[in-house]
Amino acid sequence: MAIPPPTINLSLTQYSKDSTPSSVFKSLFQELIHSFQQPALCFTDSSKTHNRTGFAYLIQNSTHQHRHRNSASVYTIELQATFHCLQSILSTSISPSGRPVSLILNAISQPTASHPLVPLIHILLETCRTASIPIVFMWAPGHKGIPGNEDLLDAS
Repeated sequence: MAIPPPTINLSLTQYSKDSTPSSVFKSLFQELIHSFQQPALCFTDSSKTHNRTGFAYLIQNSTHQHRHRNSASVYTIELQATFHCLQSILSTSISPSGRPVSLILNAISQPTASHPLVPLIHILLETCRTASIPIVFMWAPGHKGIPGNEDLLDAS
């Protein structure tokens, strides 16, 4: 039995990050968040420099940072952040909206993907669905003043 793809909202990607004021992004993000009943937010971020690789996620005002092997790709560390965020959701039984990057959202929306973390994320999503924990992934721009999202930019 195939696991249905997750719900993904990329509506904020229609706005140019360079030319859209932070106040507009903050307002649009708040509108999206208020469309859900009592959302708990989980934000993810990753970074890779020439000598450091890591990711972080924020859930229920708690930031979790992880260093990754330096040879890992940004793709792998974003998937890892998403995986850890979903594990945290299941362990606390909350229903969040999260923010992995659009490349990751595209990857996890596919029933078959080449990265080994994608099927594990699908299993966690199915577990959330079975436990009646709705999950919606949303992209939110960095450096645009969105609370929670901004907190992670330095953490990763």
